Amino acid sequence: MTSRSGTAWFVSAATAVLIAATAADAGEKIVIGTVNLPATGPLYIAQDKGYFAAQNLDVEVRFFESAQAIATAVVSGDIQFGATSLTAGFWSLADKGGLKVIAGMLADRKDYHAGNAFVVSNDAYAAGVTTPAKLGGKVFAVTTIGSSLHYGALRVAETLGVDPATIQIRPMQQWSAALAAVKTGKVDATQAAAATARGMEAAGEVKIIGWQGDYIPFQIAAIFTSAALIKKDRGLVERFIKGYAKGIDFYTEAFLKGIESGAPQYGPETDEAIAIIHKRLLKDDPDFANKIKASVTYYHPKGAMDVDNILSQVAFFKANDLVAKSIDPGKLIDGSFVPPLPQQPSQRNPG
Repeated sequence: MTSRSGTAWFVSAATAVLIAATAADAGEKIVIGTVNLPATGPLYIAQDKGYFAAQNLDVEVRFFESAQAIATAVVSGDIQFGATSLTAGFWSLADKGGLKVIAGMLADRKDYHAGNAFVVSNDAYAAGVTTPAKLGGKVFAVTTIGSSLHYGALRVAETLGVDPATIQIRPMQQWSAALAAVKTGKVDATQAAAATARGMEAAGEVKIIGWQGDYIPFQIAAIFTSAALIKKDRGLVERFIKGYAKGIDFYTEAFLKGIESGAPQYGPETDEAIAIIHKRLLKDDPDFANKIKASVTYYHPKGAMDVDNILSQVAFFKANDLVAKSIDPGKLIDGSFVPPLPQQPSQRNPG
């Protein structure tokens, strides 16, 4: 072997070792699908702060346009985990495709005015629709039949003694279309995420008449995976949830202290969390920090999920013929990966 060829062999071998070491350091590659929103912050935090890497996982957060597309990708094996809302369509696909809900994600909770707000047109407000208790006989825009907006509107109506059958549900396919319809007075009401609702109200485009979490607890979204992955590699799922739970811890410390009293307590963690989220959202918006703070949503500690509420959602979908009566949600929820839900305050009825 010549000196040159020996050198080339050494460099090649060293490069191979370096590549192998780098791959080992990167951890096991997995993908989680979600919709790109500030409220998805705990995933970004766990990714950027190394909480997933500490579990020997190289996690890619991949963005999708709809909850249904995320669930379909998990069923097909294109991605390993999903993080999105629990629509009627999700439950139908989960039943057929072997999906398991394994952890909670964003939720609405009493006094945490950082979730979904009920908004009405200026005309509807002037006509007396000043609380969700006045929605009977009104036109309410949703994205699709069986969506979280649909569920939230009718469940709150029930809670306030309004006959859900008197509310005219108008599917608009996209949330932006629903908001535009309220703004222009083509429909009476819809729901909007906190930052959007506050921004539209400040601009004089709509009126906020209530917060969903004040009327009903609502596990809006969840983490799910395939039953096949749990069976094949339970340890991988456990490691993923451990990293995710640390992301929730940091998100809670950064944003949720004092929020229920209306006096959030921000600190160094807040600035760090905002910087992490800003890498993915609102890149050209000079007011990004305030908008991210306004978009904060509640998470139960350690990824706990409100199983009772999830079961009530499926019961609602069954009662309204939005999913098959044969679906057993208890078999589609695996609560062994996260702690039980902490005791929650009782819901009041402010309508």
